[in-house]
Amino acid sequence: MVENGVRLDLITTYKHVGHTTCRLHAPPSRRGADLLDDLAAAVRDRDIPLALGQPATGLISDDGRIVGARAGDDTIAADAVVLACNGFAAASDLLADHCPQVAGAAYAGSPDSTGDAIVWGRDIGAATGNVAAYQGHAALSVKTGALVTWTLIERGGFIVDRDGRRFGDETLGYSGFADLELAAAGPFHLIYDASIRDDVAAGQPQFAEACAFGVAETAADSDAVARRIGLPEDMLAATLAETRGCAREDRTDRFGRADWGNGPLSDPLCATQIEPALFHTQGGLKIDTSARVLDTDDRPIAGLYAGGGAAMGISGRSGGGGYMSGNGLLSALGLGLIAGRSAANERRPTEQRH
Repeated sequence: MVENGVRLDLITTYKHVGHTTCRLHAPPSRRGADLLDDLAAAVRDRDIPLALGQPATGLISDDGRIVGARAGDDTIAADAVVLACNGFAAASDLLADHCPQVAGAAYAGSPDSTGDAIVWGRDIGAATGNVAAYQGHAALSVKTGALVTWTLIERGGFIVDRDGRRFGDETLGYSGFADLELAAAGPFHLIYDASIRDDVAAGQPQFAEACAFGVAETAADSDAVARRIGLPEDMLAATLAETRGCAREDRTDRFGRADWGNGPLSDPLCATQIEPALFHTQGGLKIDTSARVLDTDDRPIAGLYAGGGAAMGISGRSGGGGYMSGNGLLSALGLGLIAGRSAANERRPTEQRH
């Protein structure tokens, strides 16, 4: 991608939960919009037609083969079609059927993730896989609606419920921990210290912007923070003492957490009110290793491919616990490359295109 004009940094300063080495890739701005802009520019530079504002409304089949797509009253003929229209997290009916435990959570994904790929695929006999899996996030800011980076946890922060108690191992990851929040009693607060706040804000512009809007409630010590956010002072103090002991390795965490980042939290302390959210689904149309969509008998549907949220992912069978940072982009970019190469080999003789 870099060789074709896409701006990406190799990040070696930290790794997310579940990763074994510090090897993340992201645009220099850390914003997905820049990644999309660079990919679109690469398309334009190669004189590939790109028609925006032409929403597809269905597939066109001929004798069991996909030969194009409908766009309103128009039709677009093709030797092969790649479905890259994301998942179904914005489709309340599909979400209630397949991921009911997260159907009532706040939604922080694209409004266009309406499950078109699944609906169209099922209409022509396609199979689905892993449709109960999703990416959740345990730290959406209640104050601003913005994502609160999980790096705060990885540096040593922790999460408490409405009573000031921890209720799980935060190093499950932001998606897996969202499932715990959905089953617990909020409101929830992420607790960290001012040194973590400043360190993370220096490296992540979006968190710095959130801090400018006041998401990091800061006070001199545990009691002051508790009063500021409305939690029982004695319980938050006890929870903080417990985590400090675990971080010093004076005691074993009852939830099994072993990684406490920078060590025991120090004063002054910060708190951010958060809530669990759904970002995107991780299941979709069943595919083979060439990204070909399969029918219910595991036979490829000629001319049809899928990638990204339109295809079955690798984040487990159900729930948010199987998701790791990058799984969605892996399906989008990895399967995008595979599907593109495979579809390019679908060129039919001219006489078969009419």
